[in-house]
Amino acid sequence: MLDLINRFAGLIHCVRCDGHLEHVSLPTDVTNVAAFGTSHESLLRSNGRGYIFFFREGAISFWNISEDATKNFMHLAKKFEEEPYKMHLIRWESEQMTYKFVSSETKIAKNCFHFCDTPGNSEYRRRTEMYAFSNALVASVKLAHWEHALDRLIQSIESIPKDMMTGSLFHYQTPKTVLQKIGEVFMMRHQINLKHNLLDVPDVYWDREELEKLYTETADFLNVTRRVKLMNEKLSYCAHMMELAKSHLAEQKSMRIEILIVVLILIEVLYLNLSRIFYCAFYILFSFNIFVLGYF
Repeated sequence: MLDLINRFAGLIHCVRCDGHLEHVSLPTDVTNVAAFGTSHESLLRSNGRGYIFFFREGAISFWNISEDATKNFMHLAKKFEEEPYKMHLIRWESEQMTYKFVSSETKIAKNCFHFCDTPGNSEYRRRTEMYAFSNALVASVKLAHWEHALDRLIQSIESIPKDMMTGSLFHYQTPKTVLQKIGEVFMMRHQINLKHNLLDVPDVYWDREELEKLYTETADFLNVTRRVKLMNEKLSYCAHMMELAKSHLAEQKSMRIEILIVVLILIEVLYLNLSRIFYCAFYILFSFNIFVLGYF
């Protein structure tokens, strides 16, 4: 955890030294993100003002930032990343939304963010609204990466039911490989349900009903809750499958031990019987020699 904080602090320091961005404020209890604003034309996609939100968990949200500038900041972030995703996966699993300014209230509608552009809606308020939208988008992106990892996990164990049905050679022949897969399942469950509890609304929104509404509506639009529940169902099935594999290996080991015990008992019985046979044969031969010698 400390290393993650240090990496995040190093990234924020480099961004501040860039000179084109200015650090902007968010609510004091928002500690997982650093926000920057810019009016530099070379960084903007269109007229107005641009914002970048750097999330500590490894996500970046760009608002009205040009594609070239986005690539540059992504390249800067690579210096501080740990266990990164593949670049093609980052591009594929990213979320892109349009936004516009309207005279009505801020909301999400028809795949577009609507920001209230009345005089009473200050830049700070609009920035916090962008943060709420970004927070939900980041949750969806994180979930998309875990869904991809779960698909790989399912592909790696999909041969187990067929092997059990046909009685063919089991793909996982050692308890170590089975335990590794069980560890993958529970690590993914830990990430989704404990470390990044995506089913709960973040604490920062508890006393900010308007921002909570924006966050929950965006999360509902992106089907975050339904996707988390579906992932948990798939993970439960994977865990059950690996438990069956573990039980199967335990039964095979128990059967091998039983066969070994039977073989050892058989060897002992054969040894005792052969010993008796050799003893009787030796005794008869010895007695015959004594009889022959005594006769002569």
